[in-house]
Amino acid sequence: MICLTALSISAQQRDSVEIVYYLRVFPKELGVFVSEPTTIIQKLNEQVQYGYDDWRLPTTEELSLLRANGYVDDGVYMSMDGMQSGKVLLVTDGRDYSTKMAQKEQLKAKLIADGWVDLGLPSGTFWKDKNEEGNFYNYNDAVKQFGQNMPTKEQLEELRTNCTWIWNGTGVRIIGSNNNEIILPAAGFFLCKGDLQYAGLDGAYWSSTPDGENDAWYLRFGSGWSKMDDDDRCDKMSVRLVQNLK
Repeated sequence: MICLTALSISAQQRDSVEIVYYLRVFPKELGVFVSEPTTIIQKLNEQVQYGYDDWRLPTTEELSLLRANGYVDDGVYMSMDGMQSGKVLLVTDGRDYSTKMAQKEQLKAKLIADGWVDLGLPSGTFWKDKNEEGNFYNYNDAVKQFGQNMPTKEQLEELRTNCTWIWNGTGVRIIGSNNNEIILPAAGFFLCKGDLQYAGLDGAYWSSTPDGENDAWYLRFGSGWSKMDDDDRCDKMSVRLVQNLK
């Protein structure tokens, strides 16, 4: 078994990465394993070995490409979609780490300038600084109009559990671990065929996550409490959008 500490390599050696068309190839085989060496691969990516943080097993097609170019022999190699034991050689088709970090900082600056707020969340999610115009949407209309910028159930749960919530009389101040904050108004909601309910008392915000054929998950909160719940998709609720930096 390979010792993880022996794999620590200085960043100056990154130029030894060999390139086969679009593939960057880890300069040496890790050894023979009976299952994917997940911990070792994770450690290599944490160390940004040879300038990359997304090393992975090759596909069988990529192994064929490597064989055709003389980078591997005819031995049995582990792959993502084929052999689950054998020699392990890693590849990456990603950008190098320093380039990704520079691009991430550029994207972060643009998001902030456009009104997105970094709350220091583990997922890297940025939250919009205001609700969408129109105030209330049923689930289907919201998903159709906003698509992937709708928060998932998990992203709303993350907002609940990783931030400080303070009732301000008409909604909640949500303060992240980095002290940045957003405000979610308690604008109430409309039942499917009803009038506006609990305006100024409760907030109700759709997630993009369905629950069965007719319902969907949403965030609801009031003074001193918040929860995830599910309800009929024809209800009309507020929408707050997200962007993910990671």
